[in-house]
Amino acid sequence: MGYYKLCTELCHYGVLGMRWGLRRNSNYSTLSTKRLILKEGSKLNRISTVENEDHKGHAYTSFDDIDINTYNSFGKLFDSMGAKHYNMTYKVKDTIVVPSQKERVDTFLDLIKHNSYKELVQKACKNEFKLMPMRVYKTRFNIAANGDPNDKKNRVKLSKAYDNFSFILCAHPEVRDIYFNALQKQGFTAVIDDADGGTISKNPIIVFDRQKSLNKPTVRSFTSSSDGVINLSKLYDPTKHGFGY
Repeated sequence: MGYYKLCTELCHYGVLGMRWGLRRNSNYSTLSTKRLILKEGSKLNRISTVENEDHKGHAYTSFDDIDINTYNSFGKLFDSMGAKHYNMTYKVKDTIVVPSQKERVDTFLDLIKHNSYKELVQKACKNEFKLMPMRVYKTRFNIAANGDPNDKKNRVKLSKAYDNFSFILCAHPEVRDIYFNALQKQGFTAVIDDADGGTISKNPIIVFDRQKSLNKPTVRSFTSSSDGVINLSKLYDPTKHGFGY
C-alpha cells in the first residue's frame, strides 16, 4: 500500500503500479475527456496536523463522501496514536474546474518534452525510489517525451512514467509547481490527485489556490477513542490493483 507524508497535512500518496490513475489495462486512447466541475457552495474536506493553518497555497482535499470517510478514518487512526489531526470543512466560493484524465496526462507529456523538466522529474523519482537504477527512469521519461502515446509498444513505460510522476508530486515542489502552473494557464483551478485516485480513494483533488477558490474552513479535532482505530484493510483492497515499479 502507499503511504502518507506527515508534514503539516495529510498528503496523498498512491500505490505504485497503477497506470494512468485507472486499472492496469488502461491505455492512452481510453483516457476520459470529461472534466470535473465543483460549483459554488460545494463542500470539500481536508485533514491537517495544524489547527490554524494559513488560508493560502494549495490544499489536498476530498469532495466525494466515500473519500471523505476514508481520509477521516486515517485522521482518526493517526490521532488515536498520538499524532494530533484536525478535520477541516470548506465551501467552494469560486467554481472549481478540474482537467480530464486526458488533459492531465497531455500536460505531463508536454512538460516532459523539455529536458530541464525531465531531468527534475528523473532526479525526484530516484530520490523517492532509491533502489531503482536511474536508467529505468531515463528510459521511461525518454519514451514519454519522444514516443507516440498511441503506440502499443510504448504503453507500459508511458503509463509507468505517469504513475511515477504522480507519486512524487506531493514531496517535490520543484516538480509540482511547474505542473500546477501549466494547468492553471489552461484555466484549471484544481487537479485530481492521480497518486491516490482509483487506489486508496476515488477522486481526491488538489486545489491550487485555497484563498481564491475556498472559504475559510470550519475546524474540529478528532476524538481519540476506540472508534478512531480502524482496520486499514477495509479501506484498500490490493486484489483490485496492480503493484510494481
